[in-house]
Amino acid sequence: GQTKGDYVFSVAQHSLLVEQMARTLSPGLGAQEQLCILLHDAAEYVIGDMISPFKAVIGESYKGVEKRLLAAIHIRFGLPAELDEAIERQIKAADRGAAYLEATCLAGFTKAEAKRLFADAQKLLARIVAVRSIARSSRIPSGIWARSWGRTSRTLSTVRMMLAAGCR
Repeated sequence: GQTKGDYVFSVAQHSLLVEQMARTLSPGLGAQEQLCILLHDAAEYVIGDMISPFKAVIGESYKGVEKRLLAAIHIRFGLPAELDEAIERQIKAADRGAAYLEATCLAGFTKAEAKRLFADAQKLLARIVAVRSIARSSRIPSGIWARSWGRTSRTLSTVRMMLAAGCR
């Protein structure tokens, strides 16, 4: 609902992009961590998708409700109510990277606006491009890369397409 032009981009699509970006940067993520990442915005099913600036204005009240809802969703899916700090950091980094791409490619933000709001996302996107370069240089993926190569390759193609469209 916060995109411009002909593009519709749902919370589900955002969640998939975040999970793919996180997995690209940390290919050893287990199924439980991947599920945590996919569900990172699941509370929006109940309370709707609100932009971050609006969430900030509401403050701790909103964050408290969102945290309780997410804990209940985690329990429902057999996950711990409270996530480990390491996975929280991975989710936050990938979420901000996805938000930067979505802001510049789908929501009409200028690159300058997006850089100001998502400065840390630039480093994440640079790491994703570096991972892509490493993956390209090894002709045949092996180990963890082999198991998730198809999904990783699609993620990198999506990010590359967005970057090529001028979303940097």
